[in-house]
Amino acid sequence: MMGWAGELGSTGWTLMALCMLVFWGVAFYLMSSIFRTNRTSRPNGTEDEADPVQISERRFARGEISYEELVAHRQVLTGPQPGRGQRSIEIDPERGRMQS
Repeated sequence: MMGWAGELGSTGWTLMALCMLVFWGVAFYLMSSIFRTNRTSRPNGTEDEADPVQISERRFARGEISYEELVAHRQVLTGPQPGRGQRSIEIDPERGRMQS
């Protein structure tokens, strides 16, 4: 008397081998995605720490801040530029935006 595996035939063995390859492929993909280190955002949707100027440029690209605000952010973050006079930048409490 033969076991159940002996009665599979060539189609059954091929299907079983294919399912095993798919299983290990999915397992490898899941394990590699868990341990991947080059993630761009955290699970709560916030961005990893990046250059503040780049964050301001992304906000400008998304339309969240105006060009004037982008320039003001750059001036504050990069410090005074040689050959230019310093301007005082204040935050308007009503609008919550920077004003020069």
